[in-house]
Amino acid sequence: MAIVNPEYGKIYGRYKQATDNVLSWIRALYNRPSTIPLNKHLQLAVSAVQDGIQMPENILENLQTAINLRRQTAELHKHTGTSDHGHDYMITVLRTISTIFAPSRPATPEPASACVAIPAPSPFWQGHLTPRPFTPPPPPPPGYFPPVPFQQEWCPPAFCAYNQIYQNQQPPHGAYYSPPRSPPPPPGLYSMWQLPQPQYSYIGPTTTTSTHGIDLQDSMFESAPGY
Repeated sequence: MAIVNPEYGKIYGRYKQATDNVLSWIRALYNRPSTIPLNKHLQLAVSAVQDGIQMPENILENLQTAINLRRQTAELHKHTGTSDHGHDYMITVLRTISTIFAPSRPATPEPASACVAIPAPSPFWQGHLTPRPFTPPPPPPPGYFPPVPFQQEWCPPAFCAYNQIYQNQQPPHGAYYSPPRSPPPPPGLYSMWQLPQPQYSYIGPTTTTSTHGIDLQDSMFESAPGY
């Protein structure tokens, strides 16, 4: 269906020639005739990328020209109310070929301005974030021995409540510290345990002593002489 636009003829000649240049280059890679189906060009493009073949710059320019001009023609079809399914399908094939060869093309380096500069940490954090080598402690001097762990000292009780002496407890044998003996008291002074004890008359085991009506057994006095 004809399009009423004087520019259509010029556009048609340009994208037709650019499309033929791209498809002819793909077929020439594997010596295929021009009569092969259109989708066969896609299989050849995949094989070329797997074989490490890159698209030359002139063929790449033809590919971009064919895609852009065919898109303009598709817009003309839309405005005039006409449609061309073959034209739209060719645009899809050319875009697929561009996508297939895109990984094989060398990537354009980004400008330095596009990179975001990360500020360096402050000197305070640099000292904390920088790993420091492990320094072992210095060896001890000759003849040094580590201190012996603290042990509870033991000394016999000099006096116990209720006037009882622990007869069964003996001081342990070994290198234990014992406190020095107390100096003797001055003349005329006596310790509590050296004072003369009052004498009580013996009370028979069968007798009881009554005080205000309370019976006290004799055994209560036997265990605490001197009271």
